[in-house]
This record gives sequence, C-alpha cells and structure tokens, in this order.
Amino acid sequence: MFLRLYEHGIWHNELSADGLRIYEQALNDNEDAKLSIIKQKEDVSKCPNGKMIVFAKGRGALGFNLLRYIGTFKVSLAESTDTALIYESVNDSEKVRGCISDD
Repeated sequence: MFLRLYEHGIWHNELSADGLRIYEQALNDNEDAKLSIIKQKEDVSKCPNGKMIVFAKGRGALGFNLLRYIGTFKVSLAESTDTALIYESVNDSEKVRGCISDD
C-alpha cells in the first residue's frame, strides 16, 4: 500500500505519533470513500489475516518522489467505522531476501 500521509482527493490519512496506527478517513462523508471503506471491510472479513506492507509517499529535498517504509499493518475491524479505516501495526520490518524461516 502506498499511502499519502496528508489530505488528498476524498481522503485524509494520518499516522499516529507513535507510528502504530494509520487512520484513513473519508473527507466530508464522501460517498465514494464510504463505499470504498465498505468494500475494504468486506475484503478484510474474507481474509482476516491479511497484512499490508505500507510505504508513505513524500518528496525529497530535490523535489523527487520518495517512498519510505512505515511498517506492516492490518485493518482493525473493531475500531474502524463507516467513515474511517483504522490500521494497526503488526511488524516494523520485513525480510526481503534470503531464506525465510520461523526462527
């Protein structure tokens, strides 16, 4: 997931100060955003163990677009509402090379 941590289009996204939660909120009760939230909650219900590796979009000092790894998150259905999805951090690192084991 590539997240914009600012207001854009129909969304306002925010990372908590401790970096453990992401708040994805529909702006002005936008109907398209609310429909997207409903669909995402249905998808999560079908695959409750699904996780998302999250990168935040930003701009570097020279104006180039950058992606920064934020963490791995899961949607919290218990905390999400009809106008906001709440994501909880489940990991702050991911293996990308080598042999992956349970050790």
